[in-house]
Amino acid sequence: MAEELSKEQTVFATIGKIIGKLDELRNNSSGKAALAHLRNSIGQPLSETVDIWPIVFEQMPDSFLGRSGRLTNEERAILTTLQIYALHQQSRTESVNKRSEKTSMG
Repeated sequence: MAEELSKEQTVFATIGKIIGKLDELRNNSSGKAALAHLRNSIGQPLSETVDIWPIVFEQMPDSFLGRSGRLTNEERAILTTLQIYALHQQSRTESVNKRSEKTSMG
């Protein structure tokens, strides 16, 4: 029987999937646009950032999705990490995504 992942592990895995996808696209126009949308979403209400919804919510487990119109803790953690990644990746052609067991952005 496979062991179930904790919420923290699932958040980490979700962030990893999304950043992996963004990382693959970072040097083409759609990837640059996605990163720009994430950077522009910082400090904005989620209702005004519809451009990032597919990026953020496509890989999001249903159990993380809020029902009240407010971000859940998991949604906020994933979104904030992606925004920080987008800021850090800005103007760089080489990936800033350096995964390690000892350190992670999330």
